[in-house]
Amino acid sequence: IGEIDLRWALFGPELVLTDVQLLAPDTRQPLVSAARLDIVFGPMDFFQDGAPRPSHLRLYRPTLALERDADGRLFLSGHALPAGDTRIDWRRFLELGLKHGRLTILEGELHYRDHILGIEDWVLQLPEVSLASDGEQHEFRGSFLPPGALAEQVKFDFAAEGPPVRPEEWTWTLDIGVQELKLEWWYQQYEWAGHGRLAGQLDFAARIAGKGLDGVAGGGSLVLADLGLSQPDSATINENAGNFERVAFDWDFDYGNRRIALDVRDLEITQQDQRLDGGSFSLELNGDGYPIEIAAANLPIDELAALAGLLPQPADENGEPVTPLAKAQKMVRQLAPRGLL
Repeated sequence: IGEIDLRWALFGPELVLTDVQLLAPDTRQPLVSAARLDIVFGPMDFFQDGAPRPSHLRLYRPTLALERDADGRLFLSGHALPAGDTRIDWRRFLELGLKHGRLTILEGELHYRDHILGIEDWVLQLPEVSLASDGEQHEFRGSFLPPGALAEQVKFDFAAEGPPVRPEEWTWTLDIGVQELKLEWWYQQYEWAGHGRLAGQLDFAARIAGKGLDGVAGGGSLVLADLGLSQPDSATINENAGNFERVAFDWDFDYGNRRIALDVRDLEITQQDQRLDGGSFSLELNGDGYPIEIAAANLPIDELAALAGLLPQPADENGEPVTPLAKAQKMVRQLAPRGLL
């Protein structure tokens, strides 16, 4: 700790620590550093669990570095993390963490290097993230800025109610929004993606609610822009595999009580100056034996066939498809179907 300053805020004392570092117990080297830590007490904070417990911790500009070497070992700010089975009593962790109080992280940074994936220095920025609980109601909200190769921004707002140590009993809601998720990097993380580079970006928004994982329902929107596939060594989009200026739709789903329902509506597809909108699709599995109900309206078969060209197409050394999905894709390309379903 560089300096310690004791102040009196509106409702109680406030301890301000500057130039804070958390040191490794064995090497005494810094694991996490922060420009400032505010420890705020309120009128009732001295009567919680028989010991003083601050109502708010504010951490300014914390920085830590995570690295994976060529052998797969993990290092936190240069300190080797334990290998093997390092089980955590997560219920005990929740019990201790989800009590009276709030933690706010401001302008944080996580640096990541990966010698296996060839990542030199990715920076995850945390403009503002907060975690709060009163022992019964819990919230986790904020935003983060991923490295530019992954996405532009992710916002989230999670709220739950229930016993801290039994999240399976929580009643919860999650609002999440993803802006400009870059498809190319994610696509290349799978071995089956060797046949090409997927260009484009995705915007995604959703609101989901449930109780534990027994019943989950929600809805949202999805927009894909500038979607196309090129060869691994080419930046030119392969027109035969499909090139879409925009694919967008709204969706709802419901899962629970032996029922699964999915509705896709207001489907919009724009490809090479051709636009179709108003398409819809629904799927429902319900009741004993899980009977299936499917409905579709105004779905463009030729556009969907072109979209199928963006899916994985595993092939043998002669270029022949080796999975049922890849064989079906080849048959669809040969048939070149047209019309509306």
